[in-house]
Amino acid sequence: MENIIKRITRFDHETKM
Repeated sequence: MENIIKRITRFDHETKM
C-alpha cells in the first residue's frame, strides 16, 4: 500500500511542476 501512495505522491509532484 505504501508503494501506491508513494507513486501517487510522485505523480502529484510532477504534475505541480
